[in-house]
Amino acid sequence: MRMAPRKTLLKPFGWRKPSLIFVNSMSDVFHPSLKASEIAQIFAVMALGDQHVYQVLTKRPDIMHAFVTDPATPALVELAMQAIQPGSRRPAWPLKNTWMGTSVEDQRRAGERIQSLLQVPAAVRFLSMEPLLGEVFLEDELTKRDWKKLQWVIVGGESGPKARPMHPAWARRIRDDCAKHGVRFFFKQVGSNAWVNDRKAGGFLTAAGRITASRENSSDQGILRGSKKSGGRKLDGQLHEDMPVVFPSYKSSRRAA
Repeated sequence: MRMAPRKTLLKPFGWRKPSLIFVNSMSDVFHPSLKASEIAQIFAVMALGDQHVYQVLTKRPDIMHAFVTDPATPALVELAMQAIQPGSRRPAWPLKNTWMGTSVEDQRRAGERIQSLLQVPAAVRFLSMEPLLGEVFLEDELTKRDWKKLQWVIVGGESGPKARPMHPAWARRIRDDCAKHGVRFFFKQVGSNAWVNDRKAGGFLTAAGRITASRENSSDQGILRGSKKSGGRKLDGQLHEDMPVVFPSYKSSRRAA
């Protein structure tokens, strides 16, 4: 993976309105091909553009943890800041305007990634469970103490021409676990495989994730392939849009950078 051009890296400085910025939405800040000095440049921009809040999502929370906790990192970030704005000084570490998250698609990834994320010092820690490709038992991965280290969970189905369907029971379990432990829950979308009644169904999805031509069990969910928006954004007829407080009076826009 190549480092973004300097012009792209400095884009947040041109956005005056405080924004919630999704960093590297199409790549990974902690890809192994990036050097620590290159990652430090990204954090330098986040430190200098402190009117914004930044979401950093990775599939490699172990590398994220190693970078954030390395004693050499704060000085590396400050050096990168000075290269952008001479004389600048690094604020408190870890940065208070940076949210750290990891992707969790299924139970295997939950076991591989969640504990590494929980060790990362951060203002907000979050899980992006989108696309959710199977049932995830968060209670198997998190103790009561662990739940207190997690602030936000995002769940959503996959979209696109080859999208795999999501069973509503998978999302319900996570929603209910979050409610039990006081963690904010955001349901983003059902995805390209809409949940429909039997009469409209083009197939059925079992709770185990198997697609069948006809209903075999009362828990099977009728699905119909459509567009990204066809499934909608409701779970059990309700929108779930809870998230951590970004700013005291948050009226800013969301951006991807």
